[in-house]
Amino acid sequence: MRVVKSRKLLVVGSGRSGTLYTSKVFQKLGFDLGHEKDGEYGICSMYFLAPKVGQYSTGRTREIGDGSSREDFQFERIIHQVRDPLKTIESLASTFTLKVRLWTHDYLQVQLPGTSGKLQAAPRDRQEWAMRYWLRAQELAEDLAERTVRVEDLPSIWPGLSQELFGDSLEFPDISDTTNRGLRFAFKSKEQSIRIRHNLHTLKWEDVRALNSSLTSQVRDRAQQYGYV
Repeated sequence: MRVVKSRKLLVVGSGRSGTLYTSKVFQKLGFDLGHEKDGEYGICSMYFLAPKVGQYSTGRTREIGDGSSREDFQFERIIHQVRDPLKTIESLASTFTLKVRLWTHDYLQVQLPGTSGKLQAAPRDRQEWAMRYWLRAQELAEDLAERTVRVEDLPSIWPGLSQELFGDSLEFPDISDTTNRGLRFAFKSKEQSIRIRHNLHTLKWEDVRALNSSLTSQVRDRAQQYGYV
């Protein structure tokens, strides 16, 4: 018999939407919101867009995350988190591995255009996959959630959101020492890290339009809906 666990909150969004960041915000205040794993307060995960997290296979089969699935939980609240689509799509295309692309195809029914279903995927194909995945993720998250929150707005809306969630208006915590660790190499100064982050996001609307104009129109419509255009 399957045991369903009760948790306060699920935050869902596409990969690279800031789920780790949001998890750190909650944890800094003492609320255990697990990042892609179970926490006492809840879970913040891209994988919970699907009812069952499942497995991926790149020569051998492995479970995703800690093996937990959305169907294993009952959440009191579900929030959809979104981030600037161009930054998200660029980051997805450049950082996400074949295992994740295969998972989005198998569990979210995201098309794998061109070579994006192969280990050595062409950059253009990875980018088109990222656009298709981003669109599908927003569609699924909106169906699940009671509200949408832009991660960029989290500090400004935090007093009201924390009052709503915890019954107390809390100050937004400083989590600068717990995020973006991948950019904090020992031999790089803080100024160098800031410069690297600034240069990470160069994708423009004309770039994605040249790749696939129809798909870009769909992404832009969603971006406008969320206030990014």
